[in-house]
Amino acid sequence: MAINYQMWKRREAVAGMPIPREVRYLAMQVRFAAQAIAALERIPPDFRSDCYWPPLDQASAFRTGP
Repeated sequence: MAINYQMWKRREAVAGMPIPREVRYLAMQVRFAAQAIAALERIPPDFRSDCYWPPLDQASAFRTGP
């Protein structure tokens, strides 16, 4: 995931700093979309298309890395 959710989870576990609400919400939306696509009888060939996934605008301030 572009926002490096695992890093945020580790930071929360180690430092006790909560995951920012925007990051937590975006991760929840991505999990929901992934589960919905996986539940389809046939996964669409364009499943990587932006039309299936939540926009990263909400959490763009929290991205890590290049």
